[in-house]
Amino acid sequence: MKVRVETVTYRSIQCPQCGTLLCWIIPRLPNYCTECGKGIFLELRHHPEYILFTDDTAALSFKPDEAKTVANMRKIIRHAENKLRFHQEILSQVKEIK
Repeated sequence: MKVRVETVTYRSIQCPQCGTLLCWIIPRLPNYCTECGKGIFLELRHHPEYILFTDDTAALSFKPDEAKTVANMRKIIRHAENKLRFHQEILSQVKEIK
């Protein structure tokens, strides 16, 4: 199987809230820490010292089948989120009726 390589921006970020080290390849800074769940975007924006290391030419290699799996998982998650929203709306309407 052929391995695909893409150039990404890699950041090593220390969460200002809990100190967890995040390895980040998404171009946008994270809104929340993946460990503690607290909002960190504004702190990272105003205090760049939490961004410990940046490499704009990092190489990310993966197999194309793995990318398809990730895309499928995203679809499944979106579908589940939509179903959850639907059920929450129904529940709120039932509560309003009572």
